[in-house]
Amino acid sequence: MMGRGSGIASTIIDGFVWFGGALLIFSLLIGQSLLFFAAAFLLVLGVYPRLYLNYIVQHFGLLNDKEKLRLSQGEKGRLHLVFENSSRLPIVNAELFFSLDKNVTVLNIPRRPYALHLFMPPKQTTEVTLEIEAVARGVVKMKELKVVVHDPLHLASITLSTGFVKKEIVVYPKSQAVTGLDQLILPIEGDQTHQHSLYEDRTSPVGTRSYVPTDPIKNVHWKASARTGQLQTKIFDKTMGMIWTFVIFLDMYGKKGQKERLEEELSRVTAICQIAQKQGVDFELYVNTRTVGQGMFMKLPPGHGSIQLVKAMEFLAFINTNQLKTPPPYIIRDINQEMRQKRLIIMMDHTNQALTSEMRQKWRKKGHRVFTLEAEGILSPIGIRRERYVE
Repeated sequence: MMGRGSGIASTIIDGFVWFGGALLIFSLLIGQSLLFFAAAFLLVLGVYPRLYLNYIVQHFGLLNDKEKLRLSQGEKGRLHLVFENSSRLPIVNAELFFSLDKNVTVLNIPRRPYALHLFMPPKQTTEVTLEIEAVARGVVKMKELKVVVHDPLHLASITLSTGFVKKEIVVYPKSQAVTGLDQLILPIEGDQTHQHSLYEDRTSPVGTRSYVPTDPIKNVHWKASARTGQLQTKIFDKTMGMIWTFVIFLDMYGKKGQKERLEEELSRVTAICQIAQKQGVDFELYVNTRTVGQGMFMKLPPGHGSIQLVKAMEFLAFINTNQLKTPPPYIIRDINQEMRQKRLIIMMDHTNQALTSEMRQKWRKKGHRVFTLEAEGILSPIGIRRERYVE
């Protein structure tokens, strides 16, 4: 069932009732049968639309089944609306109206606000298929859905509406290239054996071992080799267990250009998340926006694999610069409490606060690998000499 947005709307049928009633009385007074039948006809025209519409309303409804459509920008998909007419009469003249945010467009309906004619046979359901194209990142919910039902002669109408449609479209951010990814990419393990770890932090040697011909010459520990009289190779700290932590700090007051910069950053975070998924690396996301009833900030707990990637894409799609902001210390405190193992932290800081800069240095001193994602899409490490990479 759908709620009534308004009562039966018509001035014509009210006029038919009043004029027909007066003509009926007059025909009885003067004994004119033709006037009597004309009056009866006018009364029928005045009464039947109300009876028809009230009957239809009791037997018409939206089958509001939950449906979520996931798309990347530029992709197309289908959303379905199913209406039921359980009455014994057809719905000949009805119009469907609804609105969607500009993050998506409906290809098979030419203009906004979207409107579509409905015809529904008795005792049947009718499915409306919407051809959706994703335009921009975001989470889109259908709103302001209403159906205007007219009687067959179009003399009167009634508006039915529903306040909550269980249809949602999630538009993922696009994936955009990041410069300096060689600092993160871990080789995928194959059938050939290697004398060095596939997952290691080259900035953190923790010991030496005997050199073998397959070791790269740059990994030779020359001091240890001179001391032992044999070539020694550096052993690096393993990074296989590192969690990749993405941290986004938005400016509390929404400074100019933040929205455009955020879109670029989220597209690059998408690319890095896809790499983490391929490598089987656990990753998590933080952003200092919040919604009512969802805590002080948004957080995606650590996880890996395809399911985690889908969660991450939905997480990124939901970020909105218009949401309430939380000061960075709340997120920093949570990250510090969770740092039971080494992390690879990638930060995007729109606040330029001294606190966040100091925290990056502290994390680095504690053995975590810390990077900043620059506006140009360059991944820059903290704590060692920064280099600008050329694609």
